[in-house]
Amino acid sequence: MKTFTLKLALALLLSFVGVHGIEIESPEQFLEVTKSTGKNGFVIFYRSDNTFRKDHCQPFEDLEEKYKGNPKYDNFYVVFVDCIKHLTDICRPENVRENRIFAWRNGVKVQTLKLHGGVTFEKAEKFAQEFGLLSGCIVDDHEERCTERAQAYVKKWMEVQDENKVLHEMDRLTNLLKGTKSVTYSNEVWIMERVNVLSQLMKKLVTNVSEINKEGDEL
Repeated sequence: MKTFTLKLALALLLSFVGVHGIEIESPEQFLEVTKSTGKNGFVIFYRSDNTFRKDHCQPFEDLEEKYKGNPKYDNFYVVFVDCIKHLTDICRPENVRENRIFAWRNGVKVQTLKLHGGVTFEKAEKFAQEFGLLSGCIVDDHEERCTERAQAYVKKWMEVQDENKVLHEMDRLTNLLKGTKSVTYSNEVWIMERVNVLSQLMKKLVTNVSEINKEGDEL
């Protein structure tokens, strides 16, 4: 099985922190945003040759703008996929048609939004709240933002200061998802929630190492 490398992990952790309003440019970027970060958001599939994005998506862009920059909602994103440009490498593999909006939670596609009668900002925000997209486990605020189960997991792994051990656990969890089709939805969500926690802790470890190295260079 393919394992995480430190280089790959750093790319995933540092490139997509605070993902907001991104136009997806490649299948790799799509996977990094929707699967690897364990964050929550809306994925909007559209065609650039019609007016779907213009007619229906502005409330979602406004919603993203409202929460952007607020550290309590840094796990929320809105991304766009052009199914003319990415018909064969993203849209078909995901088994979705263009002009669809999906709620994605903890790396799992959870719901297709029905847009009968159009969408207002209030309706878009209600969608986000109903599907739990504006909540998620944030390590630095885990007593307020994490479930009791996740809090215990955070506390356990906060004591681990070994990058390799964290990477190994991330690798083990992601391989659980790849290795079998029998994982239940609830287990899949819990796996992705743990990956999300480990990703945040790994980022903190990497940042601490960088600061220590910088201080050493200045001596």
